[in-house]
Amino acid sequence: MLYTEKEKHEIERVKEVFAEHLRQSPDFELLWSDKVGYVWLAIGVNPVYVDSRSLVRRM
Repeated sequence: MLYTEKEKHEIERVKEVFAEHLRQSPDFELLWSDKVGYVWLAIGVNPVYVDSRSLVRRM
């Protein structure tokens, strides 16, 4: 996967800290994808587009 064990552990820790906020918020979602890792979804009436090509790490 894209993450080292250390990175994955750190992400899981942040996810735990914000777990209740993520559950209660109607505006965003954090999902896991086996293809790309964590995916942050901003849910709203006015969509925001991000060029994900600039976010992909070059191997």
